[in-house]
Amino acid sequence: MRTNRTIAAVAVMGAALFVAAPAASANSFGDRYLGAGAHLSYNDGTDTLCLWYDSSGPYQASLTASPTTSGRGPTRSLVVGPGQKKCASLATAYEDTHYDYLGAVASDCRCYIHRYSGGFYS
Repeated sequence: MRTNRTIAAVAVMGAALFVAAPAASANSFGDRYLGAGAHLSYNDGTDTLCLWYDSSGPYQASLTASPTTSGRGPTRSLVVGPGQKKCASLATAYEDTHYDYLGAVASDCRCYIHRYSGGFYS
């Protein structure tokens, strides 16, 4: 009888460990506010990088995303005006490639009002 209780206790503890294990981490992120009205998102399921600009005026938001290690994926550049959203595919990048991005909100004269940079995994 004691053996049955021991087996049952071990089974319960094993199941608890399985349930408590963290889910595989996806590399997606939703609305990453870059400042001055610019926003960035990445959907790991569709391998889609999106930039949008929710301010008005004579400015535009731009961003260039490149793999940290050359050859691990494509470099993508996006430019959006007020109220616009554009997306680009990173489907040809190797899984879990680290990307660096650099961009700015600026007017046509290249007068920067805000610069941003960062990184993410595709």
